[in-house]
Amino acid sequence: MQEEVENRTLTLVVSGTKFTGRMFKA
Repeated sequence: MQEEVENRTLTLVVSGTKFTGRMFKA
């Protein structure tokens, strides 16, 4: 269960980073 939460958090962070990078690029 703990691993699943960590994986979900990691995915969320990666998605946020990509979104932020796109905002800065634009």
